[in-house]
Amino acid sequence: MSCCTLGALASPLPLPLAVAVCPTIELSDYTLEAGLKTYLLGRAAISCLVAARMFPKNVPRDVERAGYPCIVYDVTEAPNEAITGQAGSAVAQVDLHCWATTFEASTLIAKAVRPALQGFRGWAGLAGIIASKYESTDDEDQEPKDDSGAYWYCRTLTFSIVYVVPLHTF
Repeated sequence: MSCCTLGALASPLPLPLAVAVCPTIELSDYTLEAGLKTYLLGRAAISCLVAARMFPKNVPRDVERAGYPCIVYDVTEAPNEAITGQAGSAVAQVDLHCWATTFEASTLIAKAVRPALQGFRGWAGLAGIIASKYESTDDEDQEPKDDSGAYWYCRTLTFSIVYVVPLHTF
């Protein structure tokens, strides 16, 4: 596997064009969370269903009713990192919760997300993904919090993702 280097950053994947043309990129731009959001919302099949409604951990209260359909993502990093030279790799469990006001809509979002991420290898935004493995699907519904009778439905996709951990050397 070849390794590309830009200044003090090394990666086992070829660098995306954005890195080569933008020297002011912050280390936080390389997070898996930021990369997944950029990558998934950049897929027409997904963005046409959720627009830009992709949130970390929870749907913000101020957009709760207007925020559906949406994707809520939760990234849990494994404690072991394999670091060699100026970059290494880490494994994360990624849960993508596809929320909608109907079960059919939540399933449709999940059907757009799964092929975009299953088996993916490459750049998700500025996050280098070495491997992405689909693990499981789970369904749930949430009772209304008011008298509206409007349920919310969620199909959760779980992936195991191996990604590049960039390290700055000074």
